Amino acid sequence: MSGYGQWLLANPNPALVGKVAAPGCGMANLLSRQLQGLLGDRASAVPKPPVFGPVTGPSAVTGASAPLPGDRVILDVVASRPAEPVIGRSGKVLGQIAALPATALEITLDRGSDGRWRFCTVNAVADTGDPEDPSVPLL
Repeated sequence: MSGYGQWLLANPNPALVGKVAAPGCGMANLLSRQLQGLLGDRASAVPKPPVFGPVTGPSAVTGASAPLPGDRVILDVVASRPAEPVIGRSGKVLGQIAALPATALEITLDRGSDGRWRFCTVNAVADTGDPEDPSVPLL
């Protein structure tokens, strides 16, 4: 999933966000905004792959009625990602997407009706827990 999300940053197309992030979820909203911004600037990112530490999970979501794995799981992981250059169509570097330092994350994945898993939220464990907090830019 992270590889496809990175491909989207290099080839911005907001219509494809649903292939990697569940519609209506924080990660879909964040990725859509990133892609719209890149398109508006006539730019693309040069993605750098995130580095994942040990993954703990999946764990059942509180209140989930289905047994594991169900249609929603939570993974705990430490991940990092170097800064990602943003380049214009001429090849000139316009800026960068900030690096993600090693961060303890809680990643929620949703399984769609097609049986494929998609990001829903990517939150720092140290997050306030406010549902209005945006997802962490993992990709």
